[in-house]
Amino acid sequence: MLVVALLQDSFLLRLIEAVKAIRGTVIRATDWSHMHQLLQDRPVTMAIVDPSPDSGLGLNAVKEIAGLLHRFPSTPILAYTHLTSEGVRSLSYLGRHGLREVILYQYDDSPLRLGRLLVRASSHGIVSRVRRGLQGNLSALPVDIAQAVDDLFQRPHAYTSGYDLVLASRAPKASLHRSVQQAGLAPPRQLFVGARIAHAATYLRDPGTRIQDVAVKLGYRHSYVMTRHTMLALGVRPSSLRHVEGQERLSDDEIVARLLTWVQQVGADDGPDDDDMDVGEEEVYEV
Repeated sequence: MLVVALLQDSFLLRLIEAVKAIRGTVIRATDWSHMHQLLQDRPVTMAIVDPSPDSGLGLNAVKEIAGLLHRFPSTPILAYTHLTSEGVRSLSYLGRHGLREVILYQYDDSPLRLGRLLVRASSHGIVSRVRRGLQGNLSALPVDIAQAVDDLFQRPHAYTSGYDLVLASRAPKASLHRSVQQAGLAPPRQLFVGARIAHAATYLRDPGTRIQDVAVKLGYRHSYVMTRHTMLALGVRPSSLRHVEGQERLSDDEIVARLLTWVQQVGADDGPDDDDMDVGEEEVYEV
């Protein structure tokens, strides 16, 4: 879990304690411009900000947060604030712009409660639905392999190929292939592609997001490789997933269904060995 925060020190310290407990990382944004840059360039799980007038984040904090809610709908934005009359007015305004989660300082932010809230808030959208759809398959895997596959779908940017599942699971390559096949899953390379495209489909929902920006965020050296993976896994180009006013796009339901079909194609991958699976080379992804 990667959390970006724009908060005063007292709030930030409590947040860091809670995020560490769930094995996540906090990056402190220095200002609103930096926050926008992080959300655009990094695979952020969620952003946490304080909309209250006394937060020290400037008089336009509420409008800045409303802008984040509209520009980055794929990323949960949480408000972390004091319970004051001014704060309530700010939250009411932001609620009309899509704010759904609020944390009250020194009220419901004990490390345990805050950690549970963060985990719940991150469980949304296409990626979470795909992960839930794979729970039956994961339960049939050895524990170390199941954890590695689930981690791949949580943070595919941390993997450079399907072969990294061998390293993450600490299982011999032949055992890994045999285990995923017996659990009703596609080979590691195909799981790798499916995990990345699940996140790509989510990020491409954000208005104005460029395909090349999403490719960089997910670790691709070339955006055309992500385009090829999208066509393999979903049967459409990335442009069919983007938020474009007046243009019909593939629905979330259809994306989830196609991704689950893709990653549950047992034995479908007859291409080159996973050892050769570098994300910068398109030709090694022939399926």
